[in-house]
Amino acid sequence: MLKNSVHIKFHSLPIHCCHEGKVIDNILIKICSTRRHNSSDYKLIGKYIPFSLLSFLAFIFQIFIFTFFDILQILTLKLEFSTYDYPKRAILDMISRNKMWVAEENIIITLINKKSNKMSNKGVYRQIYVTIVATTSIFISGMWLGWPSSVVEKFVKHETDFNATMDELSWIVATMDLGNVISPLVAGHLMDWMGRKPSTAMLGPLFIVSWALALFVPTTWALYTARLLAGMGKGMSYTVVPVYLGEIASPAIRGALGSVFCLQLHFGFLLEAVIGQLLSYHMLNAVSAVLPVLFFVTVVWLPESPYYLLKRGRRPQAAVCLRWFRDGGDVTPELDQMEVNVRKEMENRSTFRELFASRKDMRALAIVVAACATQRAGGISCIIAYSALILPENGSLLNKHESVMLFAVTLAVVNLLAVALVDRVGRKPLLLLSEAGMAIVMLTFTVFFYCSRGDGGEWVTREFAWLPYLCHWSYAVMFAAGVGFVPVVFLGEMFPVNIRSHCSAIASITLALCSFVTNKMFLFVSNRYGYYAMFSLFTVINFAGTLYTYKYAIETKGKTLQEIQEQLHDTVGHRREKTNQNDI
Repeated sequence: MLKNSVHIKFHSLPIHCCHEGKVIDNILIKICSTRRHNSSDYKLIGKYIPFSLLSFLAFIFQIFIFTFFDILQILTLKLEFSTYDYPKRAILDMISRNKMWVAEENIIITLINKKSNKMSNKGVYRQIYVTIVATTSIFISGMWLGWPSSVVEKFVKHETDFNATMDELSWIVATMDLGNVISPLVAGHLMDWMGRKPSTAMLGPLFIVSWALALFVPTTWALYTARLLAGMGKGMSYTVVPVYLGEIASPAIRGALGSVFCLQLHFGFLLEAVIGQLLSYHMLNAVSAVLPVLFFVTVVWLPESPYYLLKRGRRPQAAVCLRWFRDGGDVTPELDQMEVNVRKEMENRSTFRELFASRKDMRALAIVVAACATQRAGGISCIIAYSALILPENGSLLNKHESVMLFAVTLAVVNLLAVALVDRVGRKPLLLLSEAGMAIVMLTFTVFFYCSRGDGGEWVTREFAWLPYLCHWSYAVMFAAGVGFVPVVFLGEMFPVNIRSHCSAIASITLALCSFVTNKMFLFVSNRYGYYAMFSLFTVINFAGTLYTYKYAIETKGKTLQEIQEQLHDTVGHRREKTNQNDI
């Protein structure tokens, strides 16, 4: 084969190419653009995905490929890739021969050299194992999140170990969010003082105690405490675990491992929704208490983050841990780069004062806080916790318990679809669609419950019993399509790195407070005035969020951090601000 020549055949046929006289076993072509992706991008990448069940689904939903490309690459090839300068002309010729067209500036060539730069399979498996173990804390948080959807109706029907009034039941549901308000700020300091691994391991005893209280102490105050501890565990998990995983993962699989974190909460909620309908109250708590024990037994054996050890000046121990994660080999170059990143982080520390001193950062914070408030105050917390009370006894196609399970599945599936769409459609359009759709669904709920009152209410409930079920499912679709994840995307794009943690803490507190308030007031208002009163409030909040997003939110798709900062500067006027390195 000639030097710098390209010979490619698709799918099951051999794939060979040559770079500077060296035979490369595979070639991977990524289509990238700082502006937008077009349909030919997805057609091109589809040619290089090996046929399997996972890749077939990715081919059907071609937009998934960009989002989950890392996990497809690792699970099918288990290789680490290295990038070379490669003549784009040769690739363009190949594209032309196969009747595919794409602009030259949109091509990034990545060559995979099996012989010289192979990622250790054992190293990959170790990182996947650590990810599954660490994110089990998120799974347990999801179980606690789904717990009310199973037990609230049991309390109302007196099928529990003790009785609780409606006011006590609202406190039982809401105290988890109160714990979530407290823990994020504490967890940030704790993981810098104790370390990432000990902070993650602490979640084991915390969750064990919470489930033990629910199982062995049948009192309302025990459940208050249990839910409070569960909320603290959830806040700590969301603060510590993403940092830990980001610091131990290889760049080639970091995106894939991050996707596991996003899904664990949905799966935990789904598990509790499913088994909660099959088991008694006591047995549900007993089964749920097993997982925290397994989590603690496994998490204590995990290594510490090499990044944290470098921050503490313990380079030899950092090298040992990194070598374990990479399954041996020379880790010195990666360790040196980590050390550079640690120094930069230590030099660019910031305070809340810097955040509030900048008008453009305040505008960005207002956009994120408004989206977070709409997300939680718009009704999702109450829908999750009180579905068994909200839905009529019998729908035309599903009963209320099956609808709760469908709700949980829909959240996970639509969230995956929406994450894949966000870089193609944009953040603002998805957020607008989501908030407007939620407002319409809540308005429909309001009309149904209002018409179900008084004379003629029985006829409405009987003839339109299917409508709340349709609204219930539609709300899951609308929530997961935008507002359920776009605030997190905005959080990662609108702020300089050194103030991002402060903004994240404010966003977490906003989410928890809004969830706490709506969960606490739902039963009181609904029992006093009817469900339509609370759904009227949710309708107003969602419409207000839609209007705020339409007027003030900016589109960040395809823009660099610097371009986003400049756009934010323009939105607050041309008044001159003090510029510093934090804005870059």
